[in-house]
Amino acid sequence: AVRVDCGTYTFSAQLFGTTSPIVDYDWSFGDYLSSTDASPTQEFPNAGPVQVCLTVTTSDGCEVRECMGLNVSEGVDDDCNVCPANVMAEVELGDLFINDDCYGVILQSPKGNCFRIQVTDNGEVVATPISCP
Repeated sequence: AVRVDCGTYTFSAQLFGTTSPIVDYDWSFGDYLSSTDASPTQEFPNAGPVQVCLTVTTSDGCEVRECMGLNVSEGVDDDCNVCPANVMAEVELGDLFINDDCYGVILQSPKGNCFRIQVTDNGEVVATPISCP
C-alpha cells in the first residue's frame, strides 16, 4: 500500500510461483468498500487499523487469498502532509544532505517516542512528534 493523500492509499499485488496470469481481483478493505480493480485507490475516513484482503483468480482457475494489516495514519478529512515516496538523500564525507521540507531525520527518544527533526528556511530546528516507523 502506498499513501497518496490524507487517508487515501493505492494498492497493488503480484503473484509469484505461477505462470498463469491473474484474471480476477477481489479486494476487501475492512468495513469499507471493495474493488475488482488490479490497482485500486481506497479512501479511509478515519485513522486506525484496517484489514485489507485480496483474492486473485488465475487463468487456470487457481484462487489465492492474502490479508494484511494496514495502520491508517490519518483519515481522509484530516489535515496531513503527504511527501513524495522517494527520499532524496546523499551521504558524502560523513554528512547527510536532506532536501525539501517533507524530509527530516527521525530520532527516537529514550522513552520510545519518535520525532522528525527538520530545519526551517530561517535556521530554526523543529521537532515534530510522529508515529515510529
